[in-house]
Amino acid sequence: MCTITRLDPYDDLQNWKDSGLFIITGGGSFAIGEPTIILPTDDLADSIMFLFVESGSAVISTESLEEIIIQGRCAITDCNYHPAINCTSDTTIHLYTFCGKACLQTLGLIDFQSGKILITDYSATDRRNLLLQLEKLDRLKNSVDELSVLLRSQIFQNIITKLIKVNYNDSFPDIVDVSLPEHVKICIDFINKNYASEISLDTLASEAGINKYSLSRDFTALIGTSPIQYLKNKRIDVAKGFLKNSSLSIRDVGIAAGIPDTTNFIRTFKKSTGTTPLKYRNLYF
Repeated sequence: MCTITRLDPYDDLQNWKDSGLFIITGGGSFAIGEPTIILPTDDLADSIMFLFVESGSAVISTESLEEIIIQGRCAITDCNYHPAINCTSDTTIHLYTFCGKACLQTLGLIDFQSGKILITDYSATDRRNLLLQLEKLDRLKNSVDELSVLLRSQIFQNIITKLIKVNYNDSFPDIVDVSLPEHVKICIDFINKNYASEISLDTLASEAGINKYSLSRDFTALIGTSPIQYLKNKRIDVAKGFLKNSSLSIRDVGIAAGIPDTTNFIRTFKKSTGTTPLKYRNLYF
């Protein structure tokens, strides 16, 4: 037996749809206890659908495409093409529809064609950060005051900006938060520019002009991960970009990303993403 659930719009937010904000028009977090199909109502036809699978798996399908979304991945598609979300039992998903001029302009930066399902595969660190933002969205979803609308817009703008960055790594420059201490900014900038080189904590500390213990402490407290883990995440993000946007061999992708030992590259990539580089590439070709 399969339950059919209709995803209705947030009626009180319709007057915001023509604003310059990222407007969440419907959705929330769903813990699925039995096989369930979720369908957006016709009122959401002009919205974009965003799906993140926290646990379990789901199938997202449009009139012409069908994709399996496993744990830790997200997808976006156009509601004008009548997407359906088919969830297995014991699945937790975060499903939102959104619109707004700013949102559509931002999505115009990527090759988002009507009917296409864009799948995004995040690193473990990025998944944790995404979940924190989605939990904030869920807490705010029933609030219709102006401040809540603005907060939702800001949160979702951050989510979509990250989605673009993950999918088109080589096309968007890394931005360093100017409010960070100088030694942390120097460390981040050095990693972003030299990830393909051999880098140790001693190297980073020398570049930043601070001892490695203080650097590691401050970096971890402010960025949420250690300098070396940040470097590893950067290399995996770069590898994803090459796998999706080039025909380089797996060996050459590893070298370009700063992990020249192919066996180590495959092992590291799978540990971070849950799949091998080759299987990851096959998702896009």
